[in-house]
Amino acid sequence: MAFNIYGNAGTTLVPGVNASTITANRYLNVLKGFSSLSSVTGINGTYSGYRYSLVANELLANSWDLLVFLAGPSMTDTQASIRNSAQKLRGVFNAAAISSNFANMNTYDCNLFDSKGMCISGGGRFTAVDNPDSSSTSAVLVLGYKATPNVRIGGFFDQNVNSTAPTGIKVSNKNPLMGAFVVWNQHANSLGYQVKLANAYQDKNIKTTRNVIGTSELGTGSTNLNTQSYVGELSYAFSYKDKTLVRPYFALRHTSIKQDSYTESDISTPLSYASLTDRSITGLVGLKLNYALTSKATLTASLGIEHDLEHSVDKYSGTSTGISGLTSENFNDSIQRTRTVASAGAYYAVSKNQRILGDVYYQQLPFQSTGSTTAYFNYMIGF
Repeated sequence: MAFNIYGNAGTTLVPGVNASTITANRYLNVLKGFSSLSSVTGINGTYSGYRYSLVANELLANSWDLLVFLAGPSMTDTQASIRNSAQKLRGVFNAAAISSNFANMNTYDCNLFDSKGMCISGGGRFTAVDNPDSSSTSAVLVLGYKATPNVRIGGFFDQNVNSTAPTGIKVSNKNPLMGAFVVWNQHANSLGYQVKLANAYQDKNIKTTRNVIGTSELGTGSTNLNTQSYVGELSYAFSYKDKTLVRPYFALRHTSIKQDSYTESDISTPLSYASLTDRSITGLVGLKLNYALTSKATLTASLGIEHDLEHSVDKYSGTSTGISGLTSENFNDSIQRTRTVASAGAYYAVSKNQRILGDVYYQQLPFQSTGSTTAYFNYMIGF
């Protein structure tokens, strides 16, 4: 026989209960006279946002109750919401990569010294990333010390003051982006060979809210995002026709970006996410140019190519004991391993120990054919 939740007359669930007012409940003894349900169809189903199932009555033999309960989020809709979150989170990983790369490979330096061999630089950075769109604005402090005529060391602090992220993701600093560097020059005038070692480190707070797609829930969870970058660069500088300084370079960079595991809260069926790590070893080759426009004004430019020698990314995985069949999402399905980097800028010598500098930097990024543009301005003083 076929079981009908509307009753034989097609209008009521059980005597005295109207189908239009069905609620999450256990309706007792709706089917009697059956020792098993092997010959009964329609014993499970959905109706008006609820699921229902016939279950054995606990007191009366050969009698069955109708258990009605909330349907909850479906696997298909929840999977779609996980996929949507993965696409947005790629933008956060891209932003973390560009911040550390820019700090290590380009302008976070302090190389203007006077009698005390000290240097201090203060300025600001603005970075915009597309696909998906995000941006950040930071105040930057860089310190330098000339340890010997051929060796200088330094460090930097990049404190985020404002940022935008894809809808549903909030990012804030646990600590500033910070790092250190050491530079050796073959000659005191910086011509010839140069070796630079640098690193960058940062922890961020990440709060992610899953989009509601169909029956999926508005799940929210918070975790930590850690970024570490280490760079070694070898370059050789030489003069060309007096006014131009040419510096071809080769570098290796190791970058690790890790989001810790977390579990959503304040919903009926929360998802738990595994930790997610993006690791890469990248080779870079390029050319940097300085052109003396006047005795005080100098134009700068660079062009390079970077290629991932190794790049591994964990899959984005959300699971729940209440939703079966969820699968992990591929976080690197459109990775771009060879990318262009370029910059253009200028600096002006206010005096022999003071300099104002501006630089615009463009970099292609690994995920989703994404690009980023960074503008950096600073004032440098040597002591």
